[in-house]
Amino acid sequence: MDGLKKEGYETKSSPCLGQCERGSAVFVQRVASDDSVLFDTDPKEFQKSLTKSSEKELIKLPQAGSDHLRLLSRIGIVDPNSLEEYRSLGGYEALVKALEIGDEQIIEEVTKSGLRGRGGAAFPTGIKWKAVAEEKRRVHHLVCNADESEPGTFKDRILMENDPFALIESMTIAALAVGAEKGWFYIRGEYPLAKQRLIQAIEKAEKSGLLGEDILGSGRKFDIELRSGAGAYICGEET
Repeated sequence: MDGLKKEGYETKSSPCLGQCERGSAVFVQRVASDDSVLFDTDPKEFQKSLTKSSEKELIKLPQAGSDHLRLLSRIGIVDPNSLEEYRSLGGYEALVKALEIGDEQIIEEVTKSGLRGRGGAAFPTGIKWKAVAEEKRRVHHLVCNADESEPGTFKDRILMENDPFALIESMTIAALAVGAEKGWFYIRGEYPLAKQRLIQAIEKAEKSGLLGEDILGSGRKFDIELRSGAGAYICGEET
């Protein structure tokens, strides 16, 4: 990898490329060329692929090429530790718009979108947000339940590890809508990489004025604190 950097190539770690049984696998991006995956390779063969002289089969990245991706659109494409790369692909544009249109309009937009909870009740998110926003007598807290203790489930881990700024931006918009100034990430204790990347993302967002006392100069405040679980699922009131 050091040799590739000297030749002007940029290298990054990647999430699963769907070729675990045929490793090592490398995700290759070239200008004016489709994204592709080189599998069952070695350093010499990989360098050949950069000049298109490799005889190895190149296949499309599993999640690439679909115009319908939303939550996974940045996975494997951007550096999850880079706020700059996140913003280069539209990150934080939604927060800027949310600050412009105001709390009530945020809730109206979410209601019109038809967004629902992913639990069995499929409760409309807009209705829930409106009910919280109208309750003015209590201090509001926003909780992101990232324990994900269902057997064999790791969708949340993928998002936290590979697109942490999206979660932070989403929580910030939700907090503006319901009037919460304190947020909590409750994260599964067995997810050390996700925890590390979320902590780094929170720190970078704070330093950039996207989180904290005065979000983007708006006078609005929202802080996020991360707490790790210890094997027990968060339960009780709805979140």
